[in-house]
Amino acid sequence: MADSPLVVLHFDADHEEELGHAISNTGGTPDSDEQPRADLPPVVKTILSKPPDNFPEFDWAKPETDFQLQQALAVVSAMGEQKRSALNN
Repeated sequence: MADSPLVVLHFDADHEEELGHAISNTGGTPDSDEQPRADLPPVVKTILSKPPDNFPEFDWAKPETDFQLQQALAVVSAMGEQKRSALNN
């Protein structure tokens, strides 16, 4: 270990231009022709991808302002209802 060379990584502004090739932003999830999952409840079709304009601004202290969390809770709740319904039939 004592004889190993010391490698110094440079991530400061002087070397930033050397890192331009390292990461590329190619966009989001591509469109797909795949069939939607059959195990999700119908409510999934009503879930918005972005919050409406009147949705409150995100606040860490208030879970009700977390749009993605609220949408996930709606799906989980619907899945529970779907499972209870299937068990009762």
